[in-house]
Amino acid sequence: MKRNYLKNRREDKLNFIFVGLDFERKGGLELLEAFNKVSDKNMHLTFISNTPASIKEKYNNNITFLEPVSREKLLNEIYPKMDIFIMPTLHESFGVVFLEALSFGMGIIGTNVYATYEMIQNNGVLLHHPFLKPTNYNGQKIIDCTQKRIGEFNRNYRKSGEFYYSLHKELKDSIILAKENYKIWQENSIKLYEERFSEEIWRENFKRIIKNV
Repeated sequence: MKRNYLKNRREDKLNFIFVGLDFERKGGLELLEAFNKVSDKNMHLTFISNTPASIKEKYNNNITFLEPVSREKLLNEIYPKMDIFIMPTLHESFGVVFLEALSFGMGIIGTNVYATYEMIQNNGVLLHHPFLKPTNYNGQKIIDCTQKRIGEFNRNYRKSGEFYYSLHKELKDSIILAKENYKIWQENSIKLYEERFSEEIWRENFKRIIKNV
């Protein structure tokens, strides 16, 4: 992932962004309700997903809804203006969007699923999963939901329209916390990117892997 933070063109408002298809599985309902409750005129959420019209009509307070856009537009036009990436997903593997956000030096708010904790360290908030318990994975307590395919996960755990109040409460607290800490989070995101995820680090790690194969 390139040093995308060099392209930033941030604005006066505190801009949050959510990006994800299947917005219910990504915690979109809880996020919209939380943001609608605690946002003010100096905060804005860009919500990129295949969102139903009924949802768009209900939540229009400092929120802009966009249909899914191209990667080019996202990386060159939208991300450079954003301050905080927020996606309280219920099921995720690596989560490339989190790495993209990190490369732009955004603060990050996300759920503790699989590899997300590697990209949220003193640069945002690592949310608790609303119904799955963490397990010990290489010394780190995380939700390893990737043992189940998305279809199986949905059949076993999700009900249409279900709302997770614990996640909603944690999101409200995190959004309020972001207002005071977003600049520190952004600095720490750039530091974490440079220490662990820069192009140079990736190349060296890849060389080591190939050498040991």
